[in-house]
Amino acid sequence: MRRADMPALPRRLYKRWLRLQGPAFAAVVAAAPSDYLEIGCGTGEFVAEVSEALPQARTVATDRSETMALATARRGVLTQVALADDLPFADASFDVVYAGWMLYHVPDVDAALAEVRRVLRPGGTFVAATNGDRHLADLLTEAGGTRLLTGFSSENAEQQLAPHFGDIAREDFDTRAHFT
Repeated sequence: MRRADMPALPRRLYKRWLRLQGPAFAAVVAAAPSDYLEIGCGTGEFVAEVSEALPQARTVATDRSETMALATARRGVLTQVALADDLPFADASFDVVYAGWMLYHVPDVDAALAEVRRVLRPGGTFVAATNGDRHLADLLTEAGGTRLLTGFSSENAEQQLAPHFGDIAREDFDTRAHFT
């Protein structure tokens, strides 16, 4: 996302967005896909950046929310409403599949990962970004709650990915919220 596209976003938040998205974006672009799928695209910021960086690639996005799919489509990206565990694509359709901060929302993560594996071409790349179990831990505890453990986090991702993918590389970066 270019700063010019977000005039209302404070500079510190834009820099944080770039820092958080940077490793995933770099992995997607480095794979140089001819066919790219993003599942759980939200408002489409990430997929629009991928589309701009890789104009030769066929770029497709999905989201379970019709509102989010429409927001993404308004960015000029081919978008479909679809569940992560029931992707409407043929086997081996994509070189790269990306799931950014969304697998913890999926009720059946194993089924979603099986679908990703199915639509991913042999030798393709799956890039997933997620929170760690300590994300927002201080805020939740200070507010009188308990830590929230999600179904897919940096602590349990490798265990969940292993049945579907043979080569798993992990890159950690601090996304923990700090409050003073």
